[in-house]
Amino acid sequence: MTNTNTAFTINLDNVEEQIAYGSGRVHVEVKVAGFWSSPITLRISREFRWGREESADVYNNWTFDVSHSSGGTESGYDSLMGERNFAMALLATLDYATDQLKPRVPEMEAAYKARRAADEAAYEAERAAKQAKIDADPAIGVMPARAYIDALVENTRQLNGPKVRALRARIRGTDTVLTIVARRNWNDKIQLRYNGSSIGRKEAATNLAGLAFAGLVPDVTMDEDERLKYDRSFN
Repeated sequence: MTNTNTAFTINLDNVEEQIAYGSGRVHVEVKVAGFWSSPITLRISREFRWGREESADVYNNWTFDVSHSSGGTESGYDSLMGERNFAMALLATLDYATDQLKPRVPEMEAAYKARRAADEAAYEAERAAKQAKIDADPAIGVMPARAYIDALVENTRQLNGPKVRALRARIRGTDTVLTIVARRNWNDKIQLRYNGSSIGRKEAATNLAGLAFAGLVPDVTMDEDERLKYDRSFN
């Protein structure tokens, strides 16, 4: 629906949907004859009061603002008539906001709180589901992680073994795989990399301790293409 006359048009097409959705924002554009764009905009917004007590008067939680710009005048249109249309449109917008929308603030507040409650419930359900997956996917632990890293280093140190080896694990409760790579340098020293950065043996074990191995084989020898990729990452 629109509020239309020959001088201006207040676009009300989705106002009801905006109010019902409960986002805490309502946006209304006004087209004015003599201007090629919509030079007047009515914005209604619900204030966010994080960490502050909300007002008992719901009207204090909502702000009504009308902004306007030149909008770009239409070529050949009488400029004085265009400005008159603009003035009429601005007054009509203020009347619409005052008479039609301000009395609906309690309705907007109720829709806003219902949306917030639904969003918070969905977030909590998602968080609980993620936590359940984590709880069912135990971490490696500190002592086993140290043993795994020690084994990775010693296996890579073997002169007759591959130059680059990797140890893979998952972020608990997910399928995201992380890799700790060990490479034997020309002087037989072992260098470790994790998440693209060099890392010490102790730090590598600390990171590994909070991960999970479920379904993956640790300390795997890489194929040639993968070995070359990780080998280049050390340079």
